[in-house]
Amino acid sequence: MCDVETIEAVAKKHNLKAIYDAAHAFAVKYKGVSSANFGDASMFSFHATKVFNTIEGGAVCFADDVLIDTLNDMKNFGIRGPERVVFAGGNAKMNEFQAAMGVCNLRHLDREIAKRKAVTERYRQHLEGIKGIRLCNIYTGKELTKTGCIIPFSRMNTNRITNANYERLLSKNTAILARFKKRS
Repeated sequence: MCDVETIEAVAKKHNLKAIYDAAHAFAVKYKGVSSANFGDASMFSFHATKVFNTIEGGAVCFADDVLIDTLNDMKNFGIRGPERVVFAGGNAKMNEFQAAMGVCNLRHLDREIAKRKAVTERYRQHLEGIKGIRLCNIYTGKELTKTGCIIPFSRMNTNRITNANYERLLSKNTAILARFKKRS
């Protein structure tokens, strides 16, 4: 989760809307407050790779009731009634199977968070202090779900990581999503 206090202050000062990409922030809290409560809207992803998933889909949390009709229109083809279409919206409704999967996965949420936390802590333990690797800061007051361990590598180590260690990490069942092109 980002520095919500600074973002909220800047938004308020300049009369801006703060919309959060909370794709990985389901069940994340900051100082005891859910990530769903920050900004004018927070958008969550329920893709299969997330700590809570419905296989696909997501949700938008917002405080201003003025957004209800607009967001409903956007997810339901812009249809407001049998003969009333207000604009060309999309089809962003969750189907029954996805909803059932979400209900089933809720009972596993705490265990999944604990597993991911253990993996993240192990990464931090073994990677802390290695030249060329910068671990993400953990902000005080955050209750994280540890949805993944993001490890930015400096440019000097990219070649070594992608070529020398990529296959080794895969052979040890380490899930890797490389955000750079693997070099041959």
